Amino acid sequence: MTAKDVVYHNAKVWTGLEDPRFVSSFRVRDGRIAELDCQSSMHGSSQVDLGGRFVSPGLIDAHVHLLLGGESLGQVDLSSVGSLDEFEEVIAQAHKDMAPGQWLIATGWSEDGWDSPQSPDRSNLLACGDRPVVCWRMDLHAALVNDAVLQLLSLPEDAILEAQGGRQVRDGDGAPTGLLQEAAAWTYLIPAIPKLPAQQRAQALAAAHRHCLDLGLVAVRSMEYADDVRELFVPARGLGGLRVSIVQLDRTLPLDLDWMVDVPADDWLRVTGCKSFVDGTIG
Repeated sequence: MTAKDVVYHNAKVWTGLEDPRFVSSFRVRDGRIAELDCQSSMHGSSQVDLGGRFVSPGLIDAHVHLLLGGESLGQVDLSSVGSLDEFEEVIAQAHKDMAPGQWLIATGWSEDGWDSPQSPDRSNLLACGDRPVVCWRMDLHAALVNDAVLQLLSLPEDAILEAQGGRQVRDGDGAPTGLLQEAAAWTYLIPAIPKLPAQQRAQALAAAHRHCLDLGLVAVRSMEYADDVRELFVPARGLGGLRVSIVQLDRTLPLDLDWMVDVPADDWLRVTGCKSFVDGTIG
């Protein structure tokens, strides 16, 4: 036995194996599982009684946006909204609770599960007055904005925008609905949104780490921009025990890959791929 040798017992432990599929105890030595079903060899070991709880191997999420997800934890959550009326109510209440002049950023809405699957438009944001409002759809490939934001954007003519892979949705009369899709959102909207200070972005990344661990995720494969990897992910390597595999995200070709060789790879952080786009998303 070593000082870091601990037996966890009195549990229903799913091993992920065919045989044995379940055990009631396991030994951890120096941070790794060293033995299963060790009831007969517990003497002299540090012991933790799990009180009959279910134990599973840690989960891995193969596609997340860890930094964006961390920032969204501090934004207005629209993921549980079930109708246009509820959408309006949540946004209006968030507006009332915010300081004047502050941007209202919300995320997570999807009309697909609403009673009437109709996309919201800028009329659903009127309660916010002249406050800039951005409501990201759950897939992050589209955003609804209000007039205050549209006035800040220098969107090109529709034909040029569509050639760039984006779209400004219009109603039957040709007026903008406030819905920006693909490159319209990424190329023109994102640069207009005030970027959080570096310290707050680092805090958002830390919050994302904690959130993943709370959900049983021990490793993620995260789509991230090169600058964010260098400035935030590398200093946070191993933060809280979450393993991160980085896929470089870029929306322009050709991709800049040279920087990857300067990121040392270990169990906590490594660059494993790259991602770009040739068209949009089904949503």
